[in-house]
Amino acid sequence: MLAALVAATQVAAFALSFSVVTTLEDAVAGLPVSLAVLSSYDGTTYAMFAAELAAGIVTIVWLWRSRTFAEHAAPGWHHARPRTWVWLGWMLPVVAFWFPYQVVRDVRAATLRGNRPGLAPWWAAWIVAAIASQLSGRALSSGEPDLWSALPVLDGIGATAFVAAAVLWARIVREVAAGQRAAVAAATQPSPGS
Repeated sequence: MLAALVAATQVAAFALSFSVVTTLEDAVAGLPVSLAVLSSYDGTTYAMFAAELAAGIVTIVWLWRSRTFAEHAAPGWHHARPRTWVWLGWMLPVVAFWFPYQVVRDVRAATLRGNRPGLAPWWAAWIVAAIASQLSGRALSSGEPDLWSALPVLDGIGATAFVAAAVLWARIVREVAAGQRAAVAAATQPSPGS
């Protein structure tokens, strides 16, 4: 749900970005402008930050619990990263580009007992969304009118990637949760002849 909210705020920012560029260009040209569009765009970016923070916290808590479950359900399963990287991997520069992917991959594989395809598109969408979001913020704050025109393109790429990442993430969460329920059901079933 929170992933969908993050995606929705990015889509809203994309929708507003065209008017933002026009307003900024008009202001530079000395034309009278209304700051309402800029205020709306700023409000959307603040809402997106809050949604990303909430989604990040929920994701890390869920992933921590899922990792703990995976360790108990498959004690011999090799995880590429120690459990502390479940939360630390998302926060540290450079390693944030691949450690979270490895953690999710290993939790999913241990829970579902085997490698399954399908994580690369989610992770690629997430990385593209994060980079586009950063570049969008830099373009807007640059003070360079030539860079402002890139805002709708960057916000459009970010919105598309955020939507794709949210949809794929929801699928991963449902898949792991179903695997956890199946493991609990199998462990609590009485053995034949009991």
